[in-house]
Amino acid sequence: MSILELAEAESARHNHAKVEAVHIRLGKLAGVMKDALLGAFELAREQSASCRTCRLIIEDVPIIVFCQACQAQREVVNEMRCIACGELCGELRQGREMEITAMEITQ
Repeated sequence: MSILELAEAESARHNHAKVEAVHIRLGKLAGVMKDALLGAFELAREQSASCRTCRLIIEDVPIIVFCQACQAQREVVNEMRCIACGELCGELRQGREMEITAMEITQ
């Protein structure tokens, strides 16, 4: 609902233009399941005049940590361990995001 509310507000700022798409970045640790978000978005958009046919485009964001042993940022596959050396990493750099990055709007 928050995504649609922001899209509707942006539509109103542009003289009630049609919102074609909303682009978001969604981290694997954001606490939101991608399929559930897409389904909920489709149901919610039916109640919106300016966003009725709007698409939700999701960019998956991997989990990135800083490895003290390697002194480098690394993608995590499982258990928050560095894929290069196997050390446990506690400094999360990326992966909790859920943010709107762009909207496609037409007059």
